[in-house]
Amino acid sequence: MRKAAFLPLLLMSFTSFSQYWVAGDTAGLEVARVEQSFEPNASVSFDIDCSHSEDFSIHSYQGSDPAYPWSRLSILKDGQVEVHNSGIGQVTVFSEGDTVFFDDSLWTPSLDFIYGTGEAGSYGIFQIDRKYIALRKAGEDTSYCFVELSTQGIEFTVHQVVSGCPDNPVGVSTASEKIEPWPARARVFPNPFDDFLFVEGDRAKKVYLLGADGSFIARAEGALKFFTADLPAGLYILRIFFEGNRQEAFFVIKK
Repeated sequence: MRKAAFLPLLLMSFTSFSQYWVAGDTAGLEVARVEQSFEPNASVSFDIDCSHSEDFSIHSYQGSDPAYPWSRLSILKDGQVEVHNSGIGQVTVFSEGDTVFFDDSLWTPSLDFIYGTGEAGSYGIFQIDRKYIALRKAGEDTSYCFVELSTQGIEFTVHQVVSGCPDNPVGVSTASEKIEPWPARARVFPNPFDDFLFVEGDRAKKVYLLGADGSFIARAEGALKFFTADLPAGLYILRIFFEGNRQEAFFVIKK
């Protein structure tokens, strides 16, 4: 919903880093109307800086693996990408017409879930009805992306994507594509680990090291290893991505 009084400052927000955006005002931005729903075990990838490659993705995990039984609707991000958070540990959602403030204290690189279940019960936002989430990526100029979502637990609908890029989303993987059988193809060692943690895997592309609660800690590509001397002792999760968007998850223990 465009509000004329805010329009000049909206345009400034993408040229001189002013501090807000009016949700739904798409002046000067590209709008990709998607209107596609996704069942558990699907993934949608997005481009923030118009590089035609994935900067972040929304994944819906069924949690049927006995080694990783929790269901999650998660955001996996490039290391430069931050998500706007509510300040209470969950993604901020905006209704159309809301003013979104961009104070630096409201952005975090570590928050990766929209909704999930775990040993302590449910967390995040179970239901979202056509609201926006906001992400940004630092560079020479900070780039922004706004995704309008509806969710019901780990099922989700992407209504539209508002960004500076004409091509969004850049990748879609449906549930039927992701539940095809895929034998274990990764080796994680040592486990328990101390100063270093290594991953070997046929066609493994990238690995995310997560806390036991799913919080993002680090990402590795190419040389799949982590320097872990500074991590406290405890339980961690490794999520490994292969060619074709197949995934595996491992529990690992820091001594």
